[in-house]
Amino acid sequence: MANENKEKDKDKVKEKPDKPKGNSSNIIIIILLILILALIAGFVVYSLFFNKTSKTSNSSNTTQNVTTTDSSISAYTYDMKDQFLGNLTEENGKKSYIQAKISFGYNTKDAAKMTKELTDKTSEARDIIYSILLTKKASDLNSTTGRDAAKKEIIDKLKTVYTDGQVNNVYFYDIVIQ
Repeated sequence: MANENKEKDKDKVKEKPDKPKGNSSNIIIIILLILILALIAGFVVYSLFFNKTSKTSNSSNTTQNVTTTDSSISAYTYDMKDQFLGNLTEENGKKSYIQAKISFGYNTKDAAKMTKELTDKTSEARDIIYSILLTKKASDLNSTTGRDAAKKEIIDKLKTVYTDGQVNNVYFYDIVIQ
């Protein structure tokens, strides 16, 4: 009888269903799906709330009308579209670089002519901007007075390039100096 009980116990042990081996792989798949969904949600939130790039129509350069009477306030703006990226002058043996997007503020009597001139002379304007920015140190551009001095220098040089209007403001946006 003791032998019969032992055999029944062995049968009971054998009858116990094994734990499914797929449980751990299912948990890993669920965790991966949750991580992927979290990444997608993070990207959507970033795109909606933190991405500062402007959405423009088919034209990559935009012109906006603004009512103004002061000559230092720009009636129109022109976006240089492509970013500026370059090495700054070394300071104490430390290399730095700048990455920025730049727009011009300008006044003109004929916006269509000036927009065409700005578009046609983009290479000249970019060359002027690069020649000025790449001579600056990071410490120059990290201060407001240094940035304002660079903007004034750019405006003064651009006055010699354009004939259909006058660039009177330079706007740095999405700027990184490292």
